[in-house]
Amino acid sequence: MYLRAAEISDFRANRLLRYEVRDVRDRTEKRLYLYAHRETARHVQLGLRSLGCDPLTMTDEQRRDWTHRYSLDGPLDEESESFLELMKEVLTLNVPSEIDAALALDFH
Repeated sequence: MYLRAAEISDFRANRLLRYEVRDVRDRTEKRLYLYAHRETARHVQLGLRSLGCDPLTMTDEQRRDWTHRYSLDGPLDEESESFLELMKEVLTLNVPSEIDAALALDFH
């Protein structure tokens, strides 16, 4: 069963639902798989640009479980791992083209 946008998209805001980092056999680079709305995935890509984080095509089988796939130049450092965990908690909004990014904090 393929993922549908409605399964991962909320018009108000979105978050990274899950991710996985996989080794590439006999190479130092890694593959990052995301299950997230496209705007959240874009934020992840921007946040990990120091690791390359270049988009890759996916097979039909990969698209059954993931929405995005990226190449990373090497393993995640502690800061990058913390960033991905944070993206599972914070909400990302659709950002108009004239704004690069925004961060809003709230507490109850």
